Amino acid sequence: MFIASLGDWNAVGDIASNFATALAVIGGGLWAYWRFARERTRWPLAEVELHFEERRLDEELIFLNVRVRVKNAGRGLMQLTRLRVDLRQVFPLDAETSRRISAEEQYGKNGVETRWPLIKKHERKWASGKGELEPGETEEFRFDFFLGPTIEVVRVYAFLANVKKKRGTRPLGWGQTEFHEIALANP
Repeated sequence: MFIASLGDWNAVGDIASNFATALAVIGGGLWAYWRFARERTRWPLAEVELHFEERRLDEELIFLNVRVRVKNAGRGLMQLTRLRVDLRQVFPLDAETSRRISAEEQYGKNGVETRWPLIKKHERKWASGKGELEPGETEEFRFDFFLGPTIEVVRVYAFLANVKKKRGTRPLGWGQTEFHEIALANP
């Protein structure tokens, strides 16, 4: 039978303690890298808001300005590549949309949203590395639309592409939809 001396046990204990300390330092370093360095730039997070201003230009023309406010709510630098705003007519119903609703054919590809007629689409693109938002930074982007006097309600959809994520060839990102009643319609 082998019995180790007290000094041998102290040496083994010191080796085990040093090994545990080294593992803790390495584990803490990996956690810090993943949590603060890699995760900081890996998944951006945006908040998108829509704001509206309208002015009557004359009896036949209404100016609608759509402001898209984008906030980088994440911890990393957000790369901006593309921001699109679609303006669609809701009311008054056009004849084709009214027919589709009556025939229960009003839904698009996803089967839950009505296909409202497109009035106009605007898109802003940034060259690689030209559009950026720092963490916590907010920026507003303006899009101008001109409407006839009979349009009373529009559906506004803004889509901000996420450069870090794609589903196949389709970019993913953040969308915001609001219905807006044109207060100046039908003078």
